[in-house]
Amino acid sequence: MRKEILVLCIAIPIILVVGTRVNAQDDGNAEEKEKAKAVKQVIVTASRVEEDASKVANDVTVITEEEIKEQEISLVVDALRLAPDIYVSQNGAYGGLTSVYLRGVPTGETLIMINGMRVYDPMSTDASFNAAFMSVDNVERIEILKGPQSVLYGSQAIGGAINIITKRGKGKPEVKADGSLGSFRTKKGHVESSGSLGPFDYALSASGLITDGISKVNERENQGERDFCKMYNFDTRLDYNMTEFLSSGVEFRYNYGWSKLDDGANQDDPNKYGNSETITLATYADLVPFDWWKSTASFAMLRYHRIGSNDESDTRDNAEDQYDFYHGKDFKAAWQNSFFVYDIDTLTTGLEFDHEEGNSYYWSSGYESLLSKKFNETKSAFVNNVFHYWGFYVTTGIRYDKHSRWGTQNPHRIAAAYNLDWNDLDGLPVNWGFKWSGLGIKTKIRGSYATGFKAPSIYQLYSPYGKPDLKPERSWGWDLGIEQSVLGDKLFGEITYFDNNIKDLIDYSFITSSYDNEGSAEMSGYEISFHLTPFEWLKAKGGYTYYTKLENKVTKERLARRPLDRFNLNVDWRIFEYNLYKDQPIRAGLNFNAFYAGNRYDETGWPSRWELLQSYWKFDMVATVGITRYFSFYCRVDNLTDRFYEEVYGYQTLPRNYAVGFNCKLEF
Repeated sequence: MRKEILVLCIAIPIILVVGTRVNAQDDGNAEEKEKAKAVKQVIVTASRVEEDASKVANDVTVITEEEIKEQEISLVVDALRLAPDIYVSQNGAYGGLTSVYLRGVPTGETLIMINGMRVYDPMSTDASFNAAFMSVDNVERIEILKGPQSVLYGSQAIGGAINIITKRGKGKPEVKADGSLGSFRTKKGHVESSGSLGPFDYALSASGLITDGISKVNERENQGERDFCKMYNFDTRLDYNMTEFLSSGVEFRYNYGWSKLDDGANQDDPNKYGNSETITLATYADLVPFDWWKSTASFAMLRYHRIGSNDESDTRDNAEDQYDFYHGKDFKAAWQNSFFVYDIDTLTTGLEFDHEEGNSYYWSSGYESLLSKKFNETKSAFVNNVFHYWGFYVTTGIRYDKHSRWGTQNPHRIAAAYNLDWNDLDGLPVNWGFKWSGLGIKTKIRGSYATGFKAPSIYQLYSPYGKPDLKPERSWGWDLGIEQSVLGDKLFGEITYFDNNIKDLIDYSFITSSYDNEGSAEMSGYEISFHLTPFEWLKAKGGYTYYTKLENKVTKERLARRPLDRFNLNVDWRIFEYNLYKDQPIRAGLNFNAFYAGNRYDETGWPSRWELLQSYWKFDMVATVGITRYFSFYCRVDNLTDRFYEEVYGYQTLPRNYAVGFNCKLEF
């Protein structure tokens, strides 16, 4: 622990205090800076229409493309680690099963979307999504909406919604490429092109990653072999602006991952592997006949295919023959209408139809289990209203869902906020002549209450361990927060208290040998976040989360794998920037990241037992040198102190590792 604290105490002052730096041109590329600011100002997930982020009543965190690029992040799961309200655990690096905990709520109860389209594995036990192979290709920002969000998004949004927004091509066509070489013979490459060609906007990208990897199991307990991994991602988005009031678009995304796996905690297996394939296709048509009315029709399709195998070509570790596959599909059609009333009210209504289906097969040492094709259908309608006037913002909404198996649900929510711009106090007589103008002080007070639900998965309903009369999981949650900014956005901080409750949790019952609604949980605590930009060349951002309660209300035990507290800090320092010719700068930068996770407990083995996972600090650093706006190279070092830690008991995380890479851009 002393070693980690020493690194933090030495590195942060060096980055923050150094002021005698060379910086002939602070302005840099003004166009790209303005784009970055615009991304931060607008969000769509909170109400399904574009809103100014500062005027949203709900608690939202946004991870921007700029932040992802500053840390040279390749995968979505690593980008999510930047959010102070999210904790990520993985069953071994490079392809291991990944779980995302939003405010303590696991992946199965947290909705993950791409441009508002749900992405998940229809045939996984809890219909969750393993994002281990999903890249950040073509990602503009990630919006994290906290608390129950079933009013807008239906099932699974119990803990919140994570919406991955992809880039829409605009402006002059350009091509970008990047690549890197790293530890464990890791090779990564990526190329993308975007821009406008007449009425068409396009954005295309492709990437691949191959690595020898590390052993997924804990090598302190069992010396395992390296677990090879490869993944490929392709994304194509086309938008067609037919007229001023009519546009349409289509996006196709393909993701493939293959990885060697191990049997379980501290149990190496040289023959086991798994792969998954995700295909998504989404289309839309926007009609804006009047300034006060926007109508959108959309259709989305998801196909998820997963295979696991363990052949007996090598019996040194008593490997057993095994083969399984899981195949799922989801089809969704929707019609949404938004009405804008006198710039003070936005009413959004929607109709949705969802059809999911799947089948599976499992064979191991003579045991066979077959689940023939099963399906669920849901018909939905929702109404959401956003009212804003003189600093007050009130959001209300209600939804009606009718499911083909378990009946109906009616989640609802209300959220309110008040924005106080202290400049408005200048005209009041009680100021005695004092002027607030120029201080840039703004205060926002917000709160929300909402209910949510999660439908039983196909596996929980129809598998040999399923129960057709399962009820949906239900939740309710509230939060109260205050946001404060000083000197514009140069200094910003917020603190939020939240409380989430879930009942009728679906879990496997060893008494009935089937899934049952026997669980109940409560997660509450505080979130603190801040960002500081004292100069154009220096910025810091971080957050701290502390849970007052992480409890299984039935067993009174603490929920597994979730730390009671976590902390993260990121400092980005542009060491110098000097224009060689016009707007072609040479520049150097340093990005430092510190992360802390407190003690956690994990349940493992049979019969099950609880294992303590120790708290840990982790430090990463990225050094970047740019030569003109068109080329840069970087060196990234993860886990600077080579700290050993576990996110899941018995599974190894990456030791100290390195990567060197480049970024280049060509404009037409």
